[in-house]
Amino acid sequence: MQPPDKGAEPLYVKRWDYEAETWAGILRRHGFTDVTAEVIAPPEGKRTGTLLVRGVRAA
Repeated sequence: MQPPDKGAEPLYVKRWDYEAETWAGILRRHGFTDVTAEVIAPPEGKRTGTLLVRGVRAA
């Protein structure tokens, strides 16, 4: 994230990270089925990938 103005301090967001399997377990414990969790590799030159978690829950 780039600061809004040159010389300004960057903004940070505090967050809690779980591993893919931890997220999958959380969804399963809350009634989701067909749960998948995967890490999508980051673009070349970047360090952080994307965690994609999916689950299905009956209406």
